[in-house]
Amino acid sequence: MENRPFNDIPAQVNQTFLETGDALVALAARTAQVDRVVTEAAYSLLLACGRLTAADLGLPVDREDLDANYRATSWQPWGLWIGTDYPESPVTSDDDWP
Repeated sequence: MENRPFNDIPAQVNQTFLETGDALVALAARTAQVDRVVTEAAYSLLLACGRLTAADLGLPVDREDLDANYRATSWQPWGLWIGTDYPESPVTSDDDWP
């Protein structure tokens, strides 16, 4: 072991402490990045399987009746009516639907 002055030891300890702190910060950042990627992958999988819905997630919202919405809007010529008021629907009830 080489002879070193006593006052160099605190500088070396301080440098080691700073390097350790930098390594911990880098590790925390990497862990946060991995958590984000895993969470994003989980939601992507739910979306791909059709399980990312309000009902499946248990959200307290009113559920839309997709069939009723389709019947109420499918007759509208969307391209022709953009920017204008839409006329009343010719379908007034489910009984009128063909």
